[in-house]
Amino acid sequence: MFTKKNWLLISLLLIGIGAIGAINVLLHGEHVLGINNQVPWGILIAGYVFFAVSSTGVGLISSLGHVFGFTRFELLGRRALLVSIILLLCGFGVLGLELANPFNLIYILLSPNFRSPIWWMGAFYGLYLILLFAEFYYSLHNDHKKVKPIANVAFITKLAAVSNLGVVFGMLHSRPFWQGPYFSLYMILTAILSGSAILAIIFYLVGEKGGQVAYRGEHIVISLGKILVAALFITAIFTFWKLITSIYGGVPGKYEAAIALLKGPLSLKFWLFEIIAGLIIPIYILFKYQFQPAKVFLAAILAMIGVLFMRMDFVFAGQIIPLRVIEGALSVPYNTYVPGWSEWALILGAIGVTIFLYIIGEQKFKLDVQVEEEYHDQAGNLVSGKAPLNN
Repeated sequence: MFTKKNWLLISLLLIGIGAIGAINVLLHGEHVLGINNQVPWGILIAGYVFFAVSSTGVGLISSLGHVFGFTRFELLGRRALLVSIILLLCGFGVLGLELANPFNLIYILLSPNFRSPIWWMGAFYGLYLILLFAEFYYSLHNDHKKVKPIANVAFITKLAAVSNLGVVFGMLHSRPFWQGPYFSLYMILTAILSGSAILAIIFYLVGEKGGQVAYRGEHIVISLGKILVAALFITAIFTFWKLITSIYGGVPGKYEAAIALLKGPLSLKFWLFEIIAGLIIPIYILFKYQFQPAKVFLAAILAMIGVLFMRMDFVFAGQIIPLRVIEGALSVPYNTYVPGWSEWALILGAIGVTIFLYIIGEQKFKLDVQVEEEYHDQAGNLVSGKAPLNN
C-alpha cells in the first residue's frame, strides 16, 4: 500500500502537470483546447460533471447519518464533508479554466438569467459549497445543534443542484440524445455510485492507517460496498434502457448517438472502460468476495475509472451527431473531437489537487468520529455512550 509520502509525491506530480496545462490555457485561451464549433463542450465539461456529481454523491451518502439518522453512517461525517468541499472546488476550477477565465464564473453568478438552467446550476452549487463549509466548521466544533439543520438544508440543495445539472443537458432540444428528464434521475443515481466508491476508497485507506472505521465490529467499507453494488446494478439497468429507447424507432439524433456508443467511434471507451471495467468487473468482485474491505477498495477504484469515462461518453455522445443529421441528412459523418494535451493535463491536475488537499486536511483536522451506541463494558453490562470503534 502506498505511504502518505508516496501519495504526496504523486499528487504534487499531477499538480505540476495540471499547472502547466492551466498556464497554457490562461495564456492562449480556447485555441489550445480541442473543442470546435461542432463540439463546443469537451473533456473539461466532462471533468466538471465528474467532480461536481462526485461531490454531491459523497454528500448524499453522508446524509444517511446527519439527516436520516443511520448511526453507522455518522462515521463518515467530517471526512465526507471535507471530500465534498475539495471535489466541488476542483470542479469549479476545471469549469473556470474551460471558460478560459475563472472570473467568468463570478460574472455569470452576478448577472443572473433566471430562465437559464446553467445559472441555476451555479447558484445551487454555490449555495451548496457555502453550506458544506458551515456544516464542516460546526462538525469540527461538535456543535450538533447547528449541524443538523444545516445538513437538512444542504440535503435539499444538493438534490436540487445535481438534478438541475441533468436539466442543463435535458433542455437542449437540438441534442436529442440528452433531451428529456432521464439525465436528471441519472445524475442522482450515478452521484450515489461515485459517492459510495470514493468513500470506500478513503475509509479503506484510513483503516489501513489505524483510523476509526467500524461500527459494532463491522467495517464501514462493507456497508459502502453494499450501496455501491446496488448503485452499479441500477446504473447498468438505466444504461441498458437508455440505449434501447434511443435505438427503438430510429429517432434522428438519438439513434445515431446510441450507435456511436455501441459500435461507432465511442465504442472502445464505452465497452472497455464504462461497461466492463466500470460496471461488470466491480459487480463480480463485490459478489464473489462478499464485500471484503480490500475487494471493495479494488471494485471502488475500477468503478471510479468507469465513472470518469462515463462522463466523457455522456458529453461526447450528445454532440457527436451533426445537427444536419437531426434534420434528416443521414449521410453526414460524425463530428470529431480530439482533446488537447492541456485538457488532459487539467483533469490530472484536478485529481492531484484533490489528493493533496485531502492529505493536508487529514493532518490539520481531527476527522475521526465516535458515535453513540450501546455496548458491553468490561464487566459485561450493557451501557450507552461513545463506544470504542474497532478496525
